[in-house]
Amino acid sequence: MAGHSIAYISVGSNLGDKLENCRRGIAALEAIPEIRVTGRSRFYKSEPVDFTAQVLNVDPEDVALGALELVVLKNGVPVESAPVGVPGAEHTFSSSGPGRYRVELRRGDALVAFTNPIYVKRKRK
Repeated sequence: MAGHSIAYISVGSNLGDKLENCRRGIAALEAIPEIRVTGRSRFYKSEPVDFTAQVLNVDPEDVALGALELVVLKNGVPVESAPVGVPGAEHTFSSSGPGRYRVELRRGDALVAFTNPIYVKRKRK
């Protein structure tokens, strides 16, 4: 599959009509001519706590090019990071309280990929 990449994308929402937001996100991906959505898992509801970022289908040559790093941002500020040394690398990050989180894959200062925001709300008593 020269010239093509395979990506596994997680779609989620913590605000508003969550299911409809997910459906719109998938439809937006399908509307991009260069993207072909070939499968989907079922929708499910879960509580946000810790989250695991996994880098799938990274070309070993990309890893060999230099330091790939997973970076977690909370409200736009980096709070945690982990190196990506092999394809399929994963790291579990803990949410440090309410806020807007995002996971980025970086090579130095260059942004390679990122997630949609992950919103963590205060627990109700």
